[in-house]
This record gives sequence, C-alpha cells and structure tokens, in this order.
Amino acid sequence: GLVRSAPQPPLRPPIVSPSTAMSGPRYAMHGGESDPDSNEESILAEPGDHRSSRRNVLALLAVSLFASVILLGGLYSHMAQPPAQARHRGARSREDMELSEVPPAAAIDADSSRRSVAPLKVKISESDFTMPATGMLGLAAELGSEAKAVSVGKENCNETRACATAGTLCYEQSESYAQCRASCVKGPDPTHWDGKPWSCKELGPRTPGDDPCGVPGEDCRSSRCCRSPGMTCFEKNASWSTCKAECIPGAPDFADVDSTPWTCKRLGETASGTADWVHDQCVDGYANCVTAGCCKHAGHQCFKQNDYFGMCKLACTDPGWSCGTVGSRTPAPPPTGARMPEWAMSTCAAPETGCLESRCCIGMDVQCYEKSEGWAQCKESCTPGAHADDNNETWSCKPLGPRSYGVSTKGFPSLYCFSVLRVDGYEAGLLRAQWERKAGIFACDDYSLLTADGSTKIGDVETISFPGAPITVSVDNTAGNTELFLHAWNAIIAAGVWKNHTFTMKVDPDAVLVADRARWHLLPQVGKKIYVVNCPKGDMMYGALEVFSYYGIKDWAARGHSLCSAPNNWGEDKYMTNCMDSLGVARVHDESIIADALCLGAGDCSDGRAAAFHPFKDVGRWLQCWDRATGTSPGTIAV
Repeated sequence: GLVRSAPQPPLRPPIVSPSTAMSGPRYAMHGGESDPDSNEESILAEPGDHRSSRRNVLALLAVSLFASVILLGGLYSHMAQPPAQARHRGARSREDMELSEVPPAAAIDADSSRRSVAPLKVKISESDFTMPATGMLGLAAELGSEAKAVSVGKENCNETRACATAGTLCYEQSESYAQCRASCVKGPDPTHWDGKPWSCKELGPRTPGDDPCGVPGEDCRSSRCCRSPGMTCFEKNASWSTCKAECIPGAPDFADVDSTPWTCKRLGETASGTADWVHDQCVDGYANCVTAGCCKHAGHQCFKQNDYFGMCKLACTDPGWSCGTVGSRTPAPPPTGARMPEWAMSTCAAPETGCLESRCCIGMDVQCYEKSEGWAQCKESCTPGAHADDNNETWSCKPLGPRSYGVSTKGFPSLYCFSVLRVDGYEAGLLRAQWERKAGIFACDDYSLLTADGSTKIGDVETISFPGAPITVSVDNTAGNTELFLHAWNAIIAAGVWKNHTFTMKVDPDAVLVADRARWHLLPQVGKKIYVVNCPKGDMMYGALEVFSYYGIKDWAARGHSLCSAPNNWGEDKYMTNCMDSLGVARVHDESIIADALCLGAGDCSDGRAAAFHPFKDVGRWLQCWDRATGTSPGTIAV
C-alpha cells in the first residue's frame, strides 16, 4: 500500500526578496492584507471598504502600473526564453499558474535589463504620491529593487545564476544554456531535449532546502511535480494525489490501499523521460560507449573497462574492469504495475469475465474493456467495431481500468520459476533445503518442479512428470540435453501457469536464486518481448538461469517448434538462445544478473547486485551462499 507522508512544499512558490521569501502571504486578485508593522495600506481594499476619491485614483494608477509591468515582463520573458522546444518541455508560463493566485510581477531592472521577480503587494503611502523622473519604468524598477533575479523550471539560468526551486543549482550545459537542476553528470543527458554534452559547471549557489517534488506514495498536491522520469502528479480525490505513470478516470489503482476510483486530474507537468535522440545517438550491446557517453536501453549505464573501452550494462561486476561510469544512466520507463493488493484479489475479474463493476482484472496482460454501457470484459486487447467472437456485435473498446501485468502476490514484477531435477541424486536434497527456508524458486510468485520418467514430492509440491530423452555430448563439450529439455518446456506450456506471470525463469537446482533481486533487474523490461543474455562467452544465455518475458514464451509456444531446429548435440541453453533470436525476441544483455563461475569464473555470494549464484551442489555450501547473499543489500540502480 501507499505510505503517505506530509505534503511537500510547493514547487513554484511566489518568489520574493531573500528577506521575505516563503514567509509572506499569497495575494489573490480580489483582496490583500495590510502589513501590521507599516503605516502604508494596501490599495487592494477588501469589498465594502470605502476610500476617498483621491486614494481611488491612486489605486487605479497603481493597478494600471501593475498591468504595464506584467506586460513588459511578459514581453521580456518571451524574448529571454530558451528555444521553442525548451518552452514546450516545461518552461513556466503564466497560464500554468492557478487563477486564484496572482503570479509575481516581472519587472525590468533599469540598470541591467535583467528579469526580476518583484513582490506582488503594491503599496502607496499616505503621503503625497510622486511619479519618479524616469516615469513608469522607473517606478517598476523601484518596486522591484529588493527582488532577486531567479530562474524557474527549464528556463535558461546562465544570466540569473540563481534558482527558484529548493535544492537546485544552476548548471551549465554550454556557454549559451544552463538549467536549474538538483544534480548534473558530465556528458549527454538522456532526459534533456538535445544530445549535446553538459559541462556541469556550477554557475551559482544551491538554493537552500530539499527538492519539493514528490515520489510514488507521497502526496503531491502541494508540489504538483514528480522527481521520477515519466511520472505525473495525479489526483485521486480532494484529499490525496500521488505520482504515477498513468491513470484512468473512474478506475482503481493497483498501487493504492483500496479500490476507490481516481479522478485522475493532472496536477502539473510530466517529469521528463528518455528523449527521442537517445535511440539514434547512444549505443547498446557490446559497442564501445566511452565515446558516445550514453546508452540506448532503458536502465543501462556506460561502465568502463578502462579509459578507452566501456559497455552499457545494468550493473558492472566484471573482473578486471574499473567499472567507472561515463555519462548518465538512461532512465527506464516508469513502472506500469504493482504488487497485487488484497482488495484486488477479491474484487477484480478474471480474464474473459465481466468487469463493468470492478473496472479491474487479475491476470497477465489483461485490461477491462467496455462493450457498451451495460457490459465490459477482461481481455488482452480490443479493437473498436464488430467482434466476430461476439455475434458481430459492436464494441466501443474503451479502457475502463488499469492493465494487469501478472498475478504478483509476493512482489512486482511477478515471477514464475521452475526447476528440472532427477528423482535420485543431490538435486532433490537441495530443493528440500530451499523449500524449508522458502528460498530459491519458492520465493517466486509461482513455481513448478519437473522430473523425467517419474515423480516425487518436495514439501507440498508434486513434481510434473515428462518423457525423458538420451543425453549426449554437445558441440561445446557440455551436456547435449536439448531433446530432454524440450520435453520439459512442453510440459511447462501445457501446465499454463506461465500465462499468469510477467516473467518465466528456468533455474537449476544448484543455483542460489534471490527472487527480489531478479525483480530488481527485470523491472525495466515489464511489458516487453525480451530474453536475457547473461554470459559474454558465446554471447548467449547460460542455462543455470534462463529468463524470458511472458511475450517471449507466448511466441515460443505458438511458433517455436515449427521455426526452430533442435539438434540434440546442442545444450538446451544454446538452442533457446538461437530460437529466441529466430523468433525476433529482443536480447537484453545483463551479465550481472548471475554470478556464474562456469561463465565468468566468479561466483562471489557477497555480490549484492547478482540475483543468482552458481554452482553449489551440496546443501551446506548452498545454504552458506544463501546466507551470505541475503545478508548483502543489492546495489542501487536508478530506473
């Protein structure tokens, strides 16, 4: 459920001089307040407060002045804005401000012609009013003389060198552009609108305070902004809003504490995500990223082997690598799902059943679609118009609720894990030890055990039996077990449990799996058709841990047998690697997901980034590795 914290301070408070910043009242167009320590009175009188005609004239004069100042400031602001693309991507406009609040007046400093933010409160003394010799412009300068020039949002701060938002500092990209941001990494920034490198030269002091923008689980009603790329502050109701990737009006949210529907009113702009230029300018796979300074794939960072070569990875654990970073990590799309709350398990509908009342579905890749005002159903997809499977009746196909990305009862994304074991031998003992600790595959959301030509029971789990096959020597001097494991995969497909989960993982019994770390590695791949290449030797997937998305397994179940040849002098992992490539399932290179001594020659169980360790063929060593692994917190990956 959501952990709700106290409201954050607003992102764009009225900006006044340093002596009064964040302390004075905000003034609405319909009224104001008098300063108790001053003999001056506000010209914006409360309704019914009758003044002399002379003071009314002064009031009209001041209001006219105020309008002129705003006009001049708006003109200057337009001239001083960054390029049109910058304005489109977040530069503040007066139309963005709430109508119940008056924006600060933009005054022209007579000496520097720089934009200044002047206090809104315009006061006129009881003494006779005298127009400055410089006229209206001079009066505007006098009124703004105590103000400090600041920049807001993505406005160019290379002249002001000061930032309005707490916790930010003016960092230079180039001589012509700088921006207020919380931090800066030299090189291209994948979230910026262009791929030019940032020098990250600091052009002024950091504005005191903490970043006011919210994160998921925090109330963002006050700040109206989000820190995480791609997220927007959405309203649930008058008393709660939070940062989310998407929101469907009138529907519940799987990340919420209850099934109450959301209004989904947008409060502020969407935080910048990965820019379009990243796909063409940045690199992936085994390409050298040191020169490019950025990575094409979501969640990847350029790690250095040395000063001349580096590769894009989720994490760096390679022996002999410096693992220094180049540039910024490419942000992953914001998570589009959540662990299923208890209310969803009892409220939401199953695939192909009615969902008009609940507006939510339980399953993998299903969503509630409207047929008409009287019927809606949970389906994988829906095309508006006549449906042949429904007597050619017309469907509107309006989405009524969030898409479900798996039955995630233990964590998100949901994992379905299975192991193939011999009835006799050390593997059954390893799995019994895992069952007793609810460790390994038994920490996945769902799991199965498979045996060839026989069955057994591990804890409460009856094994699924499948036909055996002879094992030969493969072309790379490993076990030629493709035929045997094809029979196992056929049994997995027939059981159908994989259909409920985001990812399916084949795990060898002698591999130490930490399921939550696997979720951590796989979160950026939710909703994609991928498999994981986890070993640079042979540029393939090593069989101790094989990871496939729902869409990859779905494609193999439909076309794998007809498209992919299966010579029995191959290892099953080589076969599945080649078959996934033939099916067009995308590769995700993540060697750090497993510390496999048979691949990289390293199996350090204290590596906090690895989700699995291999091989550990006796119970004592397996449990010792488990204890070491789970006593180490995983490293932080910003996605």
